[in-house]
Amino acid sequence: MQKVIPPVQMCVKAGFLVFKPGESPRQLIIVDDGKLIAYELIDGEKHIAFEMNPGDLIGVAALLEKEEVRYQIEAAVDSKITIIDEECMESQLIKTPVWLVALMKSLSLRTRELKKLKKQTGSLNTLQSLTLFLYYKNQKELPLLDTIREYCFQTRCAIKTAYADLKRLQRKDIIYLKGDNEESILIREPLLLSILTDCFLCKQTQSPYYPFHLSSLEKEGLIFLSKYSSSESLESSTWLQILQKQNPLFSASEWIRFQEYQIFVKDPENKYFIHQKKIQEIRLALENEKSIKKIILCN
Repeated sequence: MQKVIPPVQMCVKAGFLVFKPGESPRQLIIVDDGKLIAYELIDGEKHIAFEMNPGDLIGVAALLEKEEVRYQIEAAVDSKITIIDEECMESQLIKTPVWLVALMKSLSLRTRELKKLKKQTGSLNTLQSLTLFLYYKNQKELPLLDTIREYCFQTRCAIKTAYADLKRLQRKDIIYLKGDNEESILIREPLLLSILTDCFLCKQTQSPYYPFHLSSLEKEGLIFLSKYSSSESLESSTWLQILQKQNPLFSASEWIRFQEYQIFVKDPENKYFIHQKKIQEIRLALENEKSIKKIILCN
């Protein structure tokens, strides 16, 4: 049995250089307490890109996509951090639930496709890149001014353009700008940003976004599975029988498509279990289909 390597926890003093591009190994850094700053040195001067507070992390792409982190990371105050390197990540995946590994692979694929697309087209459109940026922030509420500054620093987008894109997302109820002076960004449902990102990608690759092409029979099966309380893994034939009991019209064709849509995920014993998070994503997409299509068509 392979040994599980635990993450490394460190207490660092203010000014301590946690990460330096080209010199530090690939790793994921999580802030447990305190504050870190990410910056670039330009002509010998620090240009701060963003701050990292408790719960923030950096380096996901470094581990999943082998992409180098371009920022230097330094402790702004005395801080406690957790570091996960490649060896630790690989050992931890052994005990990771199958559905989570599948989700990580899906996110990795999406990131890779977006990067490939960016190289092909020169740059993503600003609304798409802002949507992706907000999604990766993974927070329900963000300070508006700091968020726009960080986004514009990373993308070189004009502040006026970024604010206009925020207003477009607000008009379609994807986000809300809170306060009399719009001090913060409220994200109604972070998963909706992920869905919108997928739709942008489908438009640019001229491929269909499958949730918007489900048949009425598949939608009926989806609703049935969303209410299915058991989390057990069953044989393929057993699941097909369960679905046919709900509706006799359900055939092997729908069952195969449900596997392709990752509504069912295969476990190590070649049995299948319901991927409820994927069902939640599809249903959320369908609930917001009109708003999403208007954003995509008008962009």
